[in-house]
Amino acid sequence: MNRHKRHAERVLLMLDLAEENQLDPEQVLEQCTGSAAAEIFSATDFGGIRTGRGWSAEHRRGHSAAIEAMVTAARLRIGFRTELLVSGMAGLASHAELGLRISSWHDDVTVVNRRKGGQWDFCSISGTPDGEPYFDQIQFPRRPTSAHGRVAVVVSSGYEVDAELIESFFEREHEPLLSTVTLRAVPPSGATNKAVTAHNTPALARSLCTELEKIRLMYPGQRGLAVFVVGPI
Repeated sequence: MNRHKRHAERVLLMLDLAEENQLDPEQVLEQCTGSAAAEIFSATDFGGIRTGRGWSAEHRRGHSAAIEAMVTAARLRIGFRTELLVSGMAGLASHAELGLRISSWHDDVTVVNRRKGGQWDFCSISGTPDGEPYFDQIQFPRRPTSAHGRVAVVVSSGYEVDAELIESFFEREHEPLLSTVTLRAVPPSGATNKAVTAHNTPALARSLCTELEKIRLMYPGQRGLAVFVVGPI
């Protein structure tokens, strides 16, 4: 009698939280090499509701709860040798949250994305970073504190973010702001953002992990992060 395998060979996490241009999970898997059987976990199967463009605190909380539930269920099937894929259409905040949730315990993650022209990209965050960093400007205030509150993390592929926008957000949410950490890429001449590619994704992921670890050490009393992702949708 065959024993049931605890871990799957391949797991696909679908962030299917946008109303428009959703990807078919089977079509995503068709682009992948190898014949490994895949298990699919979709955010909408865990209470996520598809929404349009724009930001809503209620929708964001709902999406966050769905992502947490999806990751919790999928983690039971993800082992050291499991190939973990991420795809789908959702807001930047949802992609950022999913990345933060899984990057701390699984290294082999590949983001499968279809560009507007129909080209498929495979961006692995477990590859070897190349010589050029993705972020050209990293602003990390060197003021350690054990005070309680949240740390704002601004991740931008090109646009600059006014500090007053961050401060006003925390004021509306009645949350104490400990500090703001900014990771910004400088776009090439004539462009508004620096593209995320299969070549620079490992460097991007490494920078994020490094700065997040610094936050943990510099602000031991922080109650969490508020991540602001600025880039093309």
